[in-house]
Amino acid sequence: MSRPKFAVTLAKRQTPQSRFSCFDGTWEELIELCEVAYNDIEQREPGYRDGVVRLIVDPARFKTGVIKLEAGQVLFGKFSSRQPGETPRKQICSRGEKVPAKHVEIIIYREDVLAEQEGYEPAAEWEIISINASPETYYVPIAPMTLMYNHFEMDGGTATGMSAEEFEAALRESLEYWHDKALCG
Repeated sequence: MSRPKFAVTLAKRQTPQSRFSCFDGTWEELIELCEVAYNDIEQREPGYRDGVVRLIVDPARFKTGVIKLEAGQVLFGKFSSRQPGETPRKQICSRGEKVPAKHVEIIIYREDVLAEQEGYEPAAEWEIISINASPETYYVPIAPMTLMYNHFEMDGGTATGMSAEEFEAALRESLEYWHDKALCG
């Protein structure tokens, strides 16, 4: 039996009940969306490194967990793993409601990139890692903490391959966007 082209893995934590952006449909429907987008050059964009791809999809069935903060708004957090066996991370959220997305990118990682993590067994040729649903009509940069975990290859992070200058520029772009945003939780 051949391996599947796509599998939903880390993105399975992105449910309507989570703090994350989510898809109003089944995992099978999400995979179908990814297959269509992957085969359409207009919907496929390079990610932050070779083997990471951003698939631009119709935002109609997605909600975003990204909210804009107001001065004095209460933040709360926890220290927990994203998935079993992974080192816990700080996670900061605020109260708020998910709203319909205006722009959606599905982040997929190729199996060889995922295999760089010792002991990881990729589930397919491409894994659906994240649903990046935005309240904006444009691309939203990777969150600063995620970028740092990736760049410094901390547990659960995937090497960026960026030079110091590229990393600094990406971190600046990320911080400028995310300084007044949080995920609703």
